[in-house]
Amino acid sequence: MLRGITKIARLLVAMVSVMSIVPANAAEVKKIEATEGTIYSGYAKGNGIYFTGEINSKDEAAYYISEDGEYHEIDGLDAGYEATNLLINKYLVLDDDNYVDLTDNYKALNGNITEDLEDEAETIVRKKIRTDNDGRFDKSSYDGSKIIEATIEGSAKFLSGSNGLAIYDYTLKNPGINKTKSTIYSDLKGNYVDADYNLGSLKVCTTSDSVIIKNTEDTYEIKDDTKTYELKAELKEKKYITSVANTIYRYADLTIYRKEKGADDDTYVPVTNELGFGKNGYNVTS
Repeated sequence: MLRGITKIARLLVAMVSVMSIVPANAAEVKKIEATEGTIYSGYAKGNGIYFTGEINSKDEAAYYISEDGEYHEIDGLDAGYEATNLLINKYLVLDDDNYVDLTDNYKALNGNITEDLEDEAETIVRKKIRTDNDGRFDKSSYDGSKIIEATIEGSAKFLSGSNGLAIYDYTLKNPGINKTKSTIYSDLKGNYVDADYNLGSLKVCTTSDSVIIKNTEDTYEIKDDTKTYELKAELKEKKYITSVANTIYRYADLTIYRKEKGADDDTYVPVTNELGFGKNGYNVTS
């Protein structure tokens, strides 16, 4: 599969993610010209600030302060509109299907640009998956003329204002134990990652054996006392958190299932709490 988005940071029950915040250098702080007036609403996201109001004795209007500290009055836009989002660092999303194109002289636009981009992005990722899906997905997920109404649950939902990252659910060709879909993240170019597939190198152990689980598709053997068992893992997305550069942060539940080697698949039972994780064999409690 294509992996333009290269990393998934999973905050599993057994894992904790620690991030350090580096303070900004005082010399890098930009100064904005002081003005007087009345502010009706404001919105800051990305590298600029949008606000509506009356400044420097002028009539009420909508403004955008760019990264260099310059004020840009937005022509043709009523001061009553509030900003709600920033899309792909290009379109400032306002009320009632109004937008400001930050890359084209702060031009005010009307129309559902978000929906248009969602349709385009969804079509592109389907084409990519049709030719490169590692045999993971059912054909109905990427074929057919009805793009929006097919197996994706709802239209694409943009998650990141920086790169247009969108989330989808694709139907698995071979359903898991308790799972029929996999979570897909894709950018506007169709570069995608099957987020519920790759586990990296997750070490699980019993009192007498250990094994490295790498993905949620393969089966792994492990011994416990005198018996040999088969393990399978499943990931279930709980909540998307954010994305930074090529890394996606999210909460996901990990469940490990076990059955005796050679037994029927319907005998798999969850054993996550009975296994140890990592080289020190940490236990998980639910």
